[in-house]
Amino acid sequence: MLGKLNRLRTNNYIKNALILFKGSSISQIIILAASPILTRLYSPSDFGTLSGYTSIVAILLVISSLTYEKAIPLERDKELAFYVVTLSLGLVLFSSFFVLAIFGISNFQILNLLNLKLDTFTYIIICISLVGAGFFQVLNYWSIRSQLYKEISYAKVTQSTVNVSTQLILKYVLVGSKGLLLGDMMGRIMGGGKLFREYMKENQKFIKSFDRKKLGFVLYKYRKFPLYSSFSVFLNSVSLQVPSILLINYYGTEIAGWFSLSQKVVAIPLSLIAVSLGQAYYGEATKLLKADSKKEVLRLFEETTKKIILIVSIPIILFSAFAPKLFVIIFGAEWASSGTFVQLLAVTFIIQAAILPVSQTLYIAEKQLLQLFWDLFRFILVVLAITIPYKLGFGAEFVVGVYSIVMTITYLVLYLFIFQTLKNKSLQGGEINDKK
Repeated sequence: MLGKLNRLRTNNYIKNALILFKGSSISQIIILAASPILTRLYSPSDFGTLSGYTSIVAILLVISSLTYEKAIPLERDKELAFYVVTLSLGLVLFSSFFVLAIFGISNFQILNLLNLKLDTFTYIIICISLVGAGFFQVLNYWSIRSQLYKEISYAKVTQSTVNVSTQLILKYVLVGSKGLLLGDMMGRIMGGGKLFREYMKENQKFIKSFDRKKLGFVLYKYRKFPLYSSFSVFLNSVSLQVPSILLINYYGTEIAGWFSLSQKVVAIPLSLIAVSLGQAYYGEATKLLKADSKKEVLRLFEETTKKIILIVSIPIILFSAFAPKLFVIIFGAEWASSGTFVQLLAVTFIIQAAILPVSQTLYIAEKQLLQLFWDLFRFILVVLAITIPYKLGFGAEFVVGVYSIVMTITYLVLYLFIFQTLKNKSLQGGEINDKK
């Protein structure tokens, strides 16, 4: 028994996953603990506006650095990795100013096309949030490469603490949803800033001897990421964010607010935990592929998905059975519909929790085209799943049910794609990079 425990402690994958899990859990507990207060201070419509804002930020985020950040853990040379990070951060800043310029040219009205009626204040917050979120995303990959898992956890806790405390305080200063939006923005800035300070401290030597030619070198070396991956991850993000946008467009901000809380209480905690495991999985799988241990990647993939399903299934099923009553007790009478949405989405939550940690596998195996096909497939199905029932006159609950079925199917398809890719003989012999 002691031997098994010692082996467990020395397993870097489990150790790193537990560190990230701890940080994600604490950050999520902070958000969930404040939610019963926030749902009584802000209306479902306010949360619907917040969901529209966060959806726009999330969609812009995935293309803000043209997915160059995904190459950071893959670069073996420490100095070149520094240049990949620098390139990615520069692209985030450029993207944020570019988006602000587009907003300004449209007289801050462009999102009206999506029935998102936001004021100039909110448009500016979107651009500032994009900088904070973009820096956090890029430096998160650098921290994974540098094995700075504790720093990632601290940054997540900082982000959640600042987010919640600002939202609570500003309710008594600002009207409507502005406190929610500013709190989210401040959390992103502080979380990204914490990792940025660590990055600057660790790379002083490379900063002092900066070489633009090396920046151009990594720009060209990893050109396939923006060429193939940018559109793919954009579709991936849109597929996840489009439900909130379409619900606002078709049914209004109140329905979107109910849907948003159902995601916040169940899907977001699960996804953050899954992302923590996924970050450790990404780092471990990348090392195994570099060492030409492709069969071990398949084993890691299967074990990760199976264990997560075993862990999350019973809690989600039990919670969803009593969700409507629990939401009324915890969050207030206005939020019963959020509990109904949880019941409709229960199976999707389970499958999503299992697949998210391993969802980057096709990128690691450099099967970007296959990933692009799946993202396009899911995007089309999600839009149709929401739009067709609405056009036929069905209510929001029916639409969410259809959406749940479609999402479950698409995640199962992705599982099969990854499994077959790892099992394929082209990954069992020869270099992955030679098999496109």
